[in-house]
Amino acid sequence: MGRIVKEDLGLRAYHITIEPKLTDAHKQARIAFAYWIRRSLTKASIQKILFTDEKYFTVDGIFNRHNDRVYAATRAEADERGGVHQKSKYPAQIMGWLEACYAGVTKPIVFEPFERLTQYNYIDDVLPLALSEGKRLIGHTPSNAYTKKIMPNRSLAF
Repeated sequence: MGRIVKEDLGLRAYHITIEPKLTDAHKQARIAFAYWIRRSLTKASIQKILFTDEKYFTVDGIFNRHNDRVYAATRAEADERGGVHQKSKYPAQIMGWLEACYAGVTKPIVFEPFERLTQYNYIDDVLPLALSEGKRLIGHTPSNAYTKKIMPNRSLAF
């Protein structure tokens, strides 16, 4: 069956692509935002943007079954050569937080094992470092005009 589909019909199998369900209103809002960004941002203002992210790191590490391959004649031989990746059901993990901008990156914050980022430790642990490191990287108190425009209910306090 596979040979007929591939050779005779000239068809290939493709994975189904998952994408967000966007309405016309969503698309118009994205286009309006893109135009606003192009009009509003300058090179100097881009250098003042701070990006933050948090990430969980587990003891299991990273495994991508679509890319990781072991070439062997048999399954048993593949297993001997590292063809089995064991994963814990609830692996030990830690969370890290980092801020980056045009001028560099901040000192990372590493939380205690199994500690989650909550509003309390964000205010107590993350914000003081974000403020001091943001001032160090940017060199002065930046304007929060873009933050207010994008997220009107939020504000930066550098």
